[in-house]
Amino acid sequence: MKQFCLVFALLASVAFRVYADSPLTSTNFSEAYLSNPMVAGLTKTKSVTDAVWAYIASKDTPIADKMAVINKIGWSIDGKSSAKEFLTYLKKKGICKSETDLEKKKDGALLLCMAYLMAMDDYFNVTKAAEMARKAKKLNSKSYTFNIVCAIIEAQEEMNNDGDWCKMWKLTEVVRKNEKSLTDDMKAEAKKVIFDYMDLYKKI
Repeated sequence: MKQFCLVFALLASVAFRVYADSPLTSTNFSEAYLSNPMVAGLTKTKSVTDAVWAYIASKDTPIADKMAVINKIGWSIDGKSSAKEFLTYLKKKGICKSETDLEKKKDGALLLCMAYLMAMDDYFNVTKAAEMARKAKKLNSKSYTFNIVCAIIEAQEEMNNDGDWCKMWKLTEVVRKNEKSLTDDMKAEAKKVIFDYMDLYKKI
């Protein structure tokens, strides 16, 4: 009986790591933005109000802050519907008519927000989110934040496809190596959180 319990516990531990230990779920860089009222508010309550969506949609909100808020909104093993809720907000405010319309507008910040929300909603299937993130990055190719968030989503895509774990590490490592040629629009503490986790794949 003891042996059975030990085996069961081991399998449960492995299963948890498969579900919860991944580029999207383990890079909690919003911890570096707790001074942001929106991030701090979501730390206390998981309720995402229109005020949160308005903050993310606003052209006045720095891109890294938008990403930090989405990071704090988070993920669930059972899936979430944050991207759908955000799209509903955008439609209600007349910002876009549909997801296709949003892509046609070529607003890189909104595209990256939608891509990151989609990826966090269903991190087992991020193909569409990765495609959208790449479109967003192409529109803002000099932004560190655009590059690193896109790389995280692409690393998740690689993991989901049972890919090369070293390649997962390289996707974010390229951003770090090119940092001096990019606009530094993300906190150093946030970058550290990302690479403290992603660097683990280099050693696997």
